[in-house]
Amino acid sequence: MPSYVALLRGINVNGQRMIPMANLREMAAALGYDRVETYIQTGNLLFESPMGPDEVRHQLEHAIMATFGFEVAVAVRSPEDIARAHADCPYQPGEGEVVYVAFSVTPPETARLAAAAGGPDCGDLFTVTPTEVYILYRHGVHASALSNAYFERVLGVPMTSRNLRTLAKLADLAARRALSG
Repeated sequence: MPSYVALLRGINVNGQRMIPMANLREMAAALGYDRVETYIQTGNLLFESPMGPDEVRHQLEHAIMATFGFEVAVAVRSPEDIARAHADCPYQPGEGEVVYVAFSVTPPETARLAAAAGGPDCGDLFTVTPTEVYILYRHGVHASALSNAYFERVLGVPMTSRNLRTLAKLADLAARRALSG
């Protein structure tokens, strides 16, 4: 059965759009997903489902609205996608720097990818791919013009970001789950 990692956008941040992870796991199990697991409070859901990724995304987004009463965009990736996104990251953080990977919920149009590549000159670095944006924040996330909202606006699709440490842990968890089958 296919395995997935679902990355929920913008939950449990600053006391807004709260979803307890136990409730998220219960909701996913009620949808018929198997081997449901969460990682930290930012909405990282690992599970198995016989459905395809687009069907899973739609089902999760509708179930979250029905269960918790607000919209949440969900990026769904395979364990291999998560491992590839981690391995392909062109940046390693130095002292005082942090790396984030922003995942598109749906693929952006090709023309928007080219437009995003010429972003603002703010001292931070970023690399745009068809499914992710890699960002090296040199002076912190909150001080940068390269916010999640900026990339959503330029690419025209919802995005959700994870720091490189979280992405590494998700890749490790997904790989361990595959081995334990």
